[in-house]
Amino acid sequence: MNKLIFDGRGLLRGLPHLRRLLELGLERAREELLRCVETYVTGRGEKAIVVLEGRAATGEDAAYRNTSIQVRVSPHPFLLMKEIISALRAESRLTVVTDDPRLVDFANTHRVAVWSSHTFLAHLRKRQTDRELDNKFDGELSQKELDDWMQLFGLK
Repeated sequence: MNKLIFDGRGLLRGLPHLRRLLELGLERAREELLRCVETYVTGRGEKAIVVLEGRAATGEDAAYRNTSIQVRVSPHPFLLMKEIISALRAESRLTVVTDDPRLVDFANTHRVAVWSSHTFLAHLRKRQTDRELDNKFDGELSQKELDDWMQLFGLK
């Protein structure tokens, strides 16, 4: 199973639409970040850990509605991400999503894949486009459309 670890603070500053929301309020930007992560992992069989900076005790879990996403809050998110990478690197295919050069170096040292915030955004946009295409052709054919196809293939 793939597992992604997100540097929430870095993504909030690294993705332009989240940076704009951050100017309007931290909670709003965090909600959008979690929505983006949820959009990406839903239906892929992947799990995600989103590390956010906050006053909670180190590593405390915050409640989130999607069971594929675990939200961890810490006053020291850099240290928590290092702990998570160290703990999970051997048990699953792991990808760290960050722009922090210190975390990139740490992940590379532990042979963990790294995506920048822009790489994640590209994957997210592709996922959204794929979903739109999947949904585009899910409608039922009308009787006239069905008759036209049957005639086209010489079955009527």
